[in-house]
Order: sequence, then C-alpha cells, then structure tokens
Amino acid sequence: RDFVQERMPVTHLRSLRDSRDADGFSRAIWKEMAGLGLAGMIVPEALGGAGLGFAELGLVLEECGRTLAPTPIVSTVALSGSALLIAGTDAQKSAWLPPICAGTRVVAFAHDEGTRHARYRVSTHAEPVDGGYRLRGEKSFVLDGHVADAFIGGIYKLFGLRNIADA
Repeated sequence: RDFVQERMPVTHLRSLRDSRDADGFSRAIWKEMAGLGLAGMIVPEALGGAGLGFAELGLVLEECGRTLAPTPIVSTVALSGSALLIAGTDAQKSAWLPPICAGTRVVAFAHDEGTRHARYRVSTHAEPVDGGYRLRGEKSFVLDGHVADAFIGGIYKLFGLRNIADA
C-alpha cells in the first residue's frame, strides 16, 4: 500500500495522461515493482517468482486500484502470466516467466475478437507454413498491446492457449 501510494498516486496517472506518455506507465516504477517481487507473485520460485498465489495478487491489484496505478500488472501478470502457468509449455514458461518476474518483459493477452467479451467465440487459428505457423484472425482491445514484447492469445485449431508470438 505504501509503495503504491508513494510512487503512483493519482497525480502520477494524471501526469502521464497530460504529457501524453506513449507507454502509459513508468518502466522505472515497473522495474521497482518487479524488484519487490510483485511482477512474479504467482510464478514459482524455480522460475524466478515469489511462489505466492492469486489471493496475494488480488491484494496487490486492490491497492493498485485505489490510486488508479498505471502498471502492466493486469496484462502481464494476472492475464498473461497465469495463462502461461496454466497452458504454456515448459519451454515457454522458462523463456518468458523469468523476464516477466524481472520486469524486463511486458506481455499482453489477446483474446477478444469483437466488441463484447465472448470467451468461447474465437475464430483466430494457426495454419502450418514452411515449418512454422501463420496466424489468421483479428483481436480487438488488447490491454497493453501497444507496449507488449509478446502476445498470448486464444487460438483454436492447433494451440488452444499454447501460443506466444513475439511482438
């Protein structure tokens, strides 16, 4: 609570807004949050995280909400981090979770394909092409997509949620 109130009061959000900051959050403060273990709360210790759970993450999200703290914690930790933990391969977890925990990577969860959330309505798919895959489809409203180093998305026909694409 003290960290969020001191480093990201509502005036911080207003300052970013008024200066038309391209990222919409402070990367320096995000690194500080990572240094406190907040970016890796739900990640096992073996992968660089704190090994805590979603209840603890919920407490941090609540405090961030009190001051409208502009951080990529929802997109990168709550959505993408949990998707990687649940559905990522061991290689994907090893490649992406440690840099997320360190605050050096921002990952966006791209799922919705329309103006309303419909978790089972996903038409994006992957087609095999020359030893790799080509993604076909469209995603709308991707939280922190403008600053993401990678995207995780709902894709059917080959991956389920097991895909991560470099931005």
